[in-house]
Amino acid sequence: MTETTKWLASIAMTAVLVLAVRHGVAALQPDIPQDMPRGTSYFVQSGYNLQRNEPIGQWIACRPDLPQGGDLCRVTDNHGMVIYQGEFLPLRGNQPRRH
Repeated sequence: MTETTKWLASIAMTAVLVLAVRHGVAALQPDIPQDMPRGTSYFVQSGYNLQRNEPIGQWIACRPDLPQGGDLCRVTDNHGMVIYQGEFLPLRGNQPRRH
């Protein structure tokens, strides 16, 4: 192998590595939908779409709704389409647990 060939092979391998890392980062970090609050939304992954390189799951965001004794929550799919928006009540006890 000549020095030029080694150099070109190194550049090609670096490019492949960069693309693989970018692909992996996109797969691990889903984009939060625009209408979900940042910092209090959680993504629950239920699968993965290999063709689109994106996780499949639901975004969940809740805020205390103390007069009603529950939390007001919004659940969306991974693209932000609302699946449910309303009150979540605890199964037992009077108040939801605070984390």
